[in-house]
Order: sequence, then structure tokens, then C-alpha cells
Amino acid sequence: MKRIAVGLALFAVFLLVLPQMQTEIGAQDRSYHFGFKKSRNGALPSIDEEGFKAIIQKHGAIFLGGTANKELYLTFDNGYENGYTARVLDVLKEKQVPAAFFVTGHYVKDQPELVRRMVREGHLVGNHSWSHPDMSQISESKIKDELDRVKQQVADVAGQSDMRFMRPPRGIFSDRMLAASRSFGYTNVFWSVAYKDWDVHDQKGGEYAYRMVTSQLHPGAVILLHTVSKDNADALGRIIDEARGRGYAFRSLDQLRTKPTMANADLVVMHQGKTIASIDSSAYRLPVFPLIRQDRLDRLLEDLDRQVYQEPRNAKIGGRGEIVPEQSGYKLDRQQMADQLFVYLHETGTAYIEAPVAAVHAKVDGELIGQLRDKRLGHYYTYYNAGNRDRSHNIDLAARAIDSTVVFPGETFSFNRVVGMRTVGKGYRRAPVIVKGELSEGVGGGICQVSSTLFNAVDRAGLAIVERYSHSREVPYVLPGRDATVSWGGPDFVFQNRYNQPVLIRAHAAGGRVFTAVYSSDVVEYSPRGVPEMFKRVPQEIPAHSP
Repeated sequence: MKRIAVGLALFAVFLLVLPQMQTEIGAQDRSYHFGFKKSRNGALPSIDEEGFKAIIQKHGAIFLGGTANKELYLTFDNGYENGYTARVLDVLKEKQVPAAFFVTGHYVKDQPELVRRMVREGHLVGNHSWSHPDMSQISESKIKDELDRVKQQVADVAGQSDMRFMRPPRGIFSDRMLAASRSFGYTNVFWSVAYKDWDVHDQKGGEYAYRMVTSQLHPGAVILLHTVSKDNADALGRIIDEARGRGYAFRSLDQLRTKPTMANADLVVMHQGKTIASIDSSAYRLPVFPLIRQDRLDRLLEDLDRQVYQEPRNAKIGGRGEIVPEQSGYKLDRQQMADQLFVYLHETGTAYIEAPVAAVHAKVDGELIGQLRDKRLGHYYTYYNAGNRDRSHNIDLAARAIDSTVVFPGETFSFNRVVGMRTVGKGYRRAPVIVKGELSEGVGGGICQVSSTLFNAVDRAGLAIVERYSHSREVPYVLPGRDATVSWGGPDFVFQNRYNQPVLIRAHAAGGRVFTAVYSSDVVEYSPRGVPEMFKRVPQEIPAHSP
């Protein structure tokens, strides 16, 4: 009876505060369209009269940088390509100016080469959402999906795994949307210099763009330009020169991310001397205190874990045959972190805390590696033209990726999973010349020779082949029918270890020869298969786009 009475009392309190909760939720869902009072004659712009200044500050969003120094932050929105981004990048490279490009999912899929160039030339790639929706009108899970898809696509295409800046599509936002994106680890970037440059049917010439931008310059300006504008491409060089002539310096947004002030947050989470999160308690409390927004707290813990996580390194065999010891990693101690956050949410005041971590031990240690070198179960050699430098480079990278991999009893080995996506960001190159008959996948051309060499060693060791595909035509670096084609998102080479002991893969490529082998302990019970050797010859090559 006592429990029932307590439950009824709590329900009564909930009914009393329900109108207040509904009012608060309604306020958090109110949409705002970013706008500002423009700078004139060097005076600072203002958002004092826009009705959302407190929300911007509350969630640590950027409107302008520090105004004590004459520094500018150049940013571009890239929703689709109109033929001018390459020119913009050319100017930035010539003038040695850093910039941030906020890209959509469509842009990354449509223009992977330009995104790779942005990253390669030292610019930041920020998040502009996958499908450019009004993010104030979608759920928090949908916001996360929109952001996660862009971040992953950029990582896959260009190798930029970290993405901490975003810009809401069309500048539309809400209290709830800023809180959600911040809990996902993003800083929202608005702007303090802009003009109507996105209408490709209303371009007014480079001189107009030059005047519109330079007339608004001020200390700490975050400049928004759209790369679809021909006017911007024509005027960019002059804009940069004029700004520098006035004593301004261009900085990266990374330099704008300083330690959060307590005006924006009352808890700062640190890791190894760096700020990884700034937390405003009001974003996590419900009106019925001490209830909290558990969904937001869970997302915060997930984001902290992603930032803190350090993957352990398995032991491996070095280039001189020595055993390189394993290294433990670490992850966020979620329980301890949650306990500290609960204490913080139930108290007042400000605080800095260090993210607690727990060790993550390597799966393969030096002792195990040493035991698995005793017995060679199977090996194979193939040959290639060492003079084809790009293809040779890709072969070497792929061989290094699979070398020292340990497959435990019952486990499966996937070539695509172990090697990962073949991207420029991971060091792979385009191979303008390929082996006759081999499938060319652009970046990473040549790795099928590594997978095919491994297949023959694995088959010779008697392991169970789970998945293997042949090229549509014969390839000359292995005997007919002895190849294993692989492609990211397509064919894979997979085998399973059904033996009583772990097996160790060794792989090496140098001097025009690929070597792969499978080893295990001296007590392994295995059944080898006969596989014919490959001829010691360099395979014929043809241009990559020849029929």
C-alpha cells in the first residue's frame, strides 16, 4: 500500500507540472531562421535584436570569432557542384588560406575528388546534413542519422574521420536541434558576413561580390560564401588580397575552438588536457527535477566514448622478424562517467572533470604470436612489375594490412573487413596501369593480386573457403581459376578457421614479388591441399581504361 501511495503522489506531481513541461517543449521546438545586423565600416555585427542570442550562446554555437584581433574565418557551403569549387581551391592554395567547406551527402557522393582535394590541401570539411532538411522539424534520431551519414561518407571518401563543425541547412534551427547536435559532438557554425550569392540565375559579377564582402569585414568575421556562385570564384582572390591589405589574417575554424567559457557551459569534460565536451545542465534536466533527459545523457556518453576510445594494438611480427609487443587501449568508463554526471546534475556550480577511462586489452599478445610461428601450413608467391610504382604501392599497403592477422578457431577472416576501404586518405593511389584482365576499382588498383595470393596460401593450408569470386577474365598473375577478386562494397574473399588452433597470416610485398603464408602452433591438426605453384614471370599490363 505504501508503494502505491508513493506512486500516486508522484503521478499527481507529474500532472501538476505537465503544462509547464509542454510549454518548455514547445519553446524548444520553436524554429528560428538565422539573421543578423550587418557590419558597416568595421563596426561589429549584432544578433541582439533577433530573439535567439541566448539560445546561440547557451549551446556554444559560433556566430563570430574573437574580436580583439583582426582575424577572419572563411567558410563555404557546398550543396551541389556548379563548376567553380576547383577554382576556389586553386585560389586558396595560391594564397595559402585555410577554409571550411560544409558539404551535403549529395555533394560527397557526386564530387568525391573535390572532397578529397579539400582534405588533402588542409581544409576542414564540415557537416551540412545528408539531405538538407529543416532540422528543427525532425526528430533527434533523424538529426543524428543525417549527420552520421555525412561524417561516415567523408571518412570513407577522403579519410577525414573527425568532424566537429556543422551548419544547419538554410540557417534554420531550434533550441532542441542545437542541443541535440551539440550532444553528438558538433559545434554549430553560423556567420557574420554574407550576401545573396546562392542564386545562380542572379549573378551580378565579380566586382559586386568583392564589394559585398569587403564592405562587411570586421574583426572575428565568419564569412559565408556559396561555391555555386561564379561571382565568388571571380572575386575570391581580390577579397583575400584586400583583407590582408587592411591587416587581416585568415585562420582555420579549428583555431576558433577554445576552451568553453562558463557563460555557455557549467561543466567541461577534459581528456589528456583537451576539452572534449562542454555541458549545459539545463539541456539535460526535466522540469520535474530530479528527473533527467536520459536519452540525451545516453547520447552524451556515446559521444564521449567515441572521442576517448583508443583501440588496442595487437602484437605483430616486425620487419626483421622480431615480435612487436601488444599495446593496451582504453575506453570511457561509462558507469563512472555517468555517476559523476548525475552528481553534477544534482548540484550547482561549475566544474572541470577528467573523463574516466578503463583499459581495453589487446586480443593478440606477444606470447601467442611467438607460439604461432612454429608450423607453416601453406604459402604462395606471385609476381608483379615493380616499375609500376602506383600499383606496387597499393600492393604493399594491402599486404601490410593483412600481415600478422590472427584468426582464432571458429572465426572468419574477411579481406575487405581487415584491409578496409581503399581511399586516398589511407594512402592508396590510382593505378593508371593494371594487369590485363583485372577488375580496376580506381583508387587501390592492384590489391586483387594480394587477395588472390592469399587465397592460394589459405587453400594450400586446407582452411575452409567461405566466399570467393573470380574476375570476369583470366588474370596472368595466378593460374586460371586461382584468383580471388575483391572490391569494397562488392566481392570479398572470406575463409573460416575450423582447426583446433589459431592461425597466423604473414604477408610481404617487395622487389616484384608478393608472399603470403599461413602459420600455426606445432599442435595444430590440419589437412593441407595441393595447389600448383605460379610461374616466375611478370604479368602483362595494359592501360587502365583499355577494353
